[in-house]
Formats: sequence, structure tokens, C-alpha cells
Amino acid sequence: MEYLAFRVRRGRKERYWSPCKKQELIKRLAEYEDAGLDPEEVRNLKKRDTAAAAKTETNSERTLFRCPVCGHIYRIAYSDGLVAGEIPAFCQDCGQRLLQKKK
Repeated sequence: MEYLAFRVRRGRKERYWSPCKKQELIKRLAEYEDAGLDPEEVRNLKKRDTAAAAKTETNSERTLFRCPVCGHIYRIAYSDGLVAGEIPAFCQDCGQRLLQKKK
């Protein structure tokens, strides 16, 4: 997302400044409000769309790869070399973006 306003500080005073025209700012604000999301929901969506590495649990028989948010198991690697499941781009339960390992 492109920022339209910038925080400016002069001495003790702090304010916002924008090079955009008033009509453009009003239009963008209206688009934001039409989305129906509050700021906390927008932050949560941004956090969910940031790729997160899997949590791994290893024992002598297998390694489990879990979603770092909801704990959904999406891949199991057994000690004998058998692998069940794939690393998806997103968790199928909570929608968290998952970090893809380079091959």
C-alpha cells in the first residue's frame, strides 16, 4: 500500500503532511471505508499475508511440519525417507502464508 500522508515533526509539534490533493485523499479514504474493515482487521490481514516458517516437531520416527498460527499439520517426513504432504503456499485452515523453502 502506498502511503499518502507522512508524519512531520518540528520541535515539539507533530503533524501529518501530504503532497496529494485534497480530493485524492478523500477518494482514497472513501475506498478504505468502503472495504468495511477496521484498522485492527487490516493489520491482522497484513500479518497473515507475511510468510511464516513452519514449526517442526521431530522424534525418532518422524518430523511434523505445523502451521505457526493454528498448528495444522501439513507435512510429515518419516525417518525411512517417506514424505506425506506438500508445503502449500497458504495454510488450508487459517490462511496464513507459509514460507516456501528454496530447492
